Amino acid sequence: MPANELDKYLKDGKDRPSHRKNFYGCKKVDTLDYYAKRLGELNIDIEKRQHQHTNNRPISSVFIEFPSQLELQRAYQALPYNAKLKSAKKFTGITPEDVIWDNLNSSPITRKLKKIFASIVLTLMILFWSIPVTFIGVFTNINMLTEKVEFLSFINDIPDVFLGFLTGLLPVAVLAILMALVPYFIKFMGNIAGCLTVQEVETFCHSWYYAFQVIQSFLVLTLASAATSSISSVIDEPQSALTILGEKVPPASNFYIANTCYQSLTLSSGLLLQII
Repeated sequence: MPANELDKYLKDGKDRPSHRKNFYGCKKVDTLDYYAKRLGELNIDIEKRQHQHTNNRPISSVFIEFPSQLELQRAYQALPYNAKLKSAKKFTGITPEDVIWDNLNSSPITRKLKKIFASIVLTLMILFWSIPVTFIGVFTNINMLTEKVEFLSFINDIPDVFLGFLTGLLPVAVLAILMALVPYFIKFMGNIAGCLTVQEVETFCHSWYYAFQVIQSFLVLTLASAATSSISSVIDEPQSALTILGEKVPPASNFYIANTCYQSLTLSSGLLLQII
């Protein structure tokens, strides 16, 4: 019997996998031999750390294993009736990859302060995010400004095809790119807010992203588009500003029609192409 049975499935043992231990150009090592040795070293280190666990500083989180799902549910449902633990966060059925380990040591008070800080930052972000979204709303009806803004008069000479692209497709694409950046920042703030699991970060992201979509993609954009299309009339009749704005809100739906077409085409084509 050969010393290494795996070699008999390879071409004279020459096709064994290999890799570099780092990116600094070190010599390649045999992957199978290296990781077999490395696992042994890690097991020894883990066992050593387990025996020295009393020397480590305790954190304000605990993992509990139960022999069956029944005992787990009994303990999980009993926690709300415990005076000391009823306000504690609890999760079931999570994997190590779901845990945000850096936040486990935060006390409940620290998590509340972090969440308040994250909420303030995201609220300010919603306010400042209105600036670029307002410009996008202006672009949807930029041809309406040519009467009052002289340097935009060249827009009247643009062919209808390019004008439709400028006021229809371009704002939709820019808004889609702008809003696509938001979830990444919200998830980052979710980590700062003290979320303990990836699922909690996702929930945090969905709640704030919904607020972003309602305020930016609906309210700010609609008001900016309506104000742009009615600016000439408002300047001429400022006393009827609210009435004029109310009449100009329905035409702002053109943007949402273009947005629906854009999202339908891009999402469906992306699913068919399986880009990601």
